[in-house]
Amino acid sequence: MDLSCDAIAPGSDCLIIDRLRFRVETGRAVSLERSRVPWRDALARVPSDGLTRGSLNATLAEAGLSAVSGEERANVLTSLPPETADLLGRTATEPMLRLRRLTRDMDGAVVEYVESILDPDLFGLHMEF
Repeated sequence: MDLSCDAIAPGSDCLIIDRLRFRVETGRAVSLERSRVPWRDALARVPSDGLTRGSLNATLAEAGLSAVSGEERANVLTSLPPETADLLGRTATEPMLRLRRLTRDMDGAVVEYVESILDPDLFGLHMEF
């Protein structure tokens, strides 16, 4: 899935939240998270007021949006698009972990689509079942 609103929720606008996180000790970027949330009137205050407690999850909960199902995919990117590499301050050939998660509400509507590009030295995937 791509990050366009039309791919996630055809015909809808989206709330777009992109976060770049750095490691304090090194100043090096360790993650880039790109969230797309189909627009709902319950999100109207977010552009002016910001996220609830700086958290998208808290903002969604406050708006009455909760995920009850979803899917997540993980893979290793062996090369980064040049603009992503520049943003992260990394070389295009530096491998990164990519997680893509799509969550849905009780009615099957998309709650959020998020793609995360993560430093594999600091992040991994752990599953229990």
